[in-house]
Amino acid sequence: MIKYVLNHQIQQTPLEMFAINGSMYSDKATIAHAFNEYFTNLSPTLAGKIPNLSRNPLSYLTGNFKDSFVLYETTASEIINIVNRFKSRTSAGYDDIPVDIMKFFYITHSSISG
Repeated sequence: MIKYVLNHQIQQTPLEMFAINGSMYSDKATIAHAFNEYFTNLSPTLAGKIPNLSRNPLSYLTGNFKDSFVLYETTASEIINIVNRFKSRTSAGYDDIPVDIMKFFYITHSSISG
């Protein structure tokens, strides 16, 4: 989506055939239904594979760990202040989002949300 907004050309060849339960399909409705079924059932399927343990999860958190760290809650204004301190650049980072675009969205969000 970001590359589309920035007007970058994306070279992709669309897939026209999908294997579903061992058979090949090209009908878009059938393919969409298969994806929907897969992702709808993914969480319950994976959750069913997690064993029920009577052990308290906090029991794993024992000991004094020298190199541990804590994540504290943050606020939207804290994030906006940090983003505003970034140097303005049109080049993208590892996430393919240029700092100027990021700043624009954070500034727009902060002005809308008050």
